[in-house]
Amino acid sequence: MCAMSGGEIGVRVREAMQRITPVPTQVAVAEHAEMTADAMSRALRGERGFSSIELARIADFLRTDIHWLITGEPDPLAARFVARHTYDHQSREYDVAGRSGDAEILGGVHLAYRQAQPWLDQRRVELPNTPEAIRSLLDEGFVRAFADWVEQCLGVDVVRIPGLSTDYSFIINGRPVVLLAAQTYWFRSNFSLAHELAHLALGHPECVEGAGGEHERVANAFAAQLLLPESVVRRIPWAEQTEEEVASFLWHAGVSTESLKIRLSSLGLPMPGSLADNPQSKTLSLLRRNQSAIPHEPLPNTSLVEFDPISTRIQQAAERRIPEALASALVRGVTEGNLNTGTLSWLLGLPIEDDSLEGPDPEPSTDDLIEELGIRALS
Repeated sequence: MCAMSGGEIGVRVREAMQRITPVPTQVAVAEHAEMTADAMSRALRGERGFSSIELARIADFLRTDIHWLITGEPDPLAARFVARHTYDHQSREYDVAGRSGDAEILGGVHLAYRQAQPWLDQRRVELPNTPEAIRSLLDEGFVRAFADWVEQCLGVDVVRIPGLSTDYSFIINGRPVVLLAAQTYWFRSNFSLAHELAHLALGHPECVEGAGGEHERVANAFAAQLLLPESVVRRIPWAEQTEEEVASFLWHAGVSTESLKIRLSSLGLPMPGSLADNPQSKTLSLLRRNQSAIPHEPLPNTSLVEFDPISTRIQQAAERRIPEALASALVRGVTEGNLNTGTLSWLLGLPIEDDSLEGPDPEPSTDDLIEELGIRALS
């Protein structure tokens, strides 16, 4: 057990104690760290070093960063999650009700990135801070493969994984990551991705527990302008739009009926009759009623076209998605003997034995390993 000496650590422990309300006593901190009161007093004065386990317990008790306690610098690999909140109309507050249930998945994804750091390309991404600038970097039909375009054009990793109650974003070592909940509603995922891009682009601080209403409103407005640009929406004579035309617009914009209604209302534009007459109209129901307005696109690498475009989008939105760069880095760590397969197996949702990464070539390429594991290329 390594002992960490130096009065500066003691100074930072005292500083961390002062940030807690009410301020804990030295005795309380000592008890949590399983130290005697005398040992704590001497350590705070710099007359005794802290052990690593003592500092870990103190950091947990004082809700602070152990890396900062030791070095005085923020941990570059720490993750500060920003979440898409749900608005409670009764309390008029934004909240993340499922935060505690999401903690294990958030920790697992963060751990994957920490473990992959030695093999990840190092980059610091500076995102444009306006929706117009971001939209200008994306393909015209970007919503069809929104996550892919975000990775390719903006340098933001997009992870989609089942089990989350909402969507999150974080930055690790300068690398922005959006973490989406795998779900059937692609239009919600699209808005969530745009919403989290806003948090990243605007530098919103960590915000997952209850607070952050103003940041949520700003992120929603940013996402609305990215997906439903005012200049585009104002060109359409909404009062004259048939239900079929509304369905076509929703399909190509990749948004829901609710998002469209809110956008039209915020811009002071008339509501199409099909939505005004049926304010509870659901997106999937409206699209199903007007399937003739939805194009059947070619299937990748085939001469076939989609049989049911709506079902295809549902399936894709519910699929697990892991950035190729992250998967490749973890594979390299495993094959070089520096990582076990646990994190990679959990991330991919596949049982992977250590020897499953061994090929006939004693030094297989990363591309070969990815193909062997069946990881879909996402770049």
